[in-house]
Amino acid sequence: MWLEARTTAAQREVIHKIAGEGFAFAQTAFKEAGGERKLQEALQYASLTLSSQGIVVSQAELRSAIEKAYLEYKAKTKAVLATEEQPNEDAVQAAAKRLYLVWLQSLMIS
Repeated sequence: MWLEARTTAAQREVIHKIAGEGFAFAQTAFKEAGGERKLQEALQYASLTLSSQGIVVSQAELRSAIEKAYLEYKAKTKAVLATEEQPNEDAVQAAAKRLYLVWLQSLMIS
């Protein structure tokens, strides 16, 4: 609600896009790190990127947008894995890469 009340639709779109980029950045650049470290890296990336565009968002709202990107990624990963009979580690990695590429393409299109 706060985000909707204080930002335009275009700004919200940018915020969610940058939050998704922050999530993707943290997932790939810090893949060996724990979840909290990844979140902090995603927050820092998104905050700096949005600030450079003149968009000010609270850390709570930004965290919410990044967590939304995470949940969407997790749901897509689960859906892909559910379609495979008995996924092994290679299959899981391949599915994650496919989802990541699809997700990146969707960001470029929007």
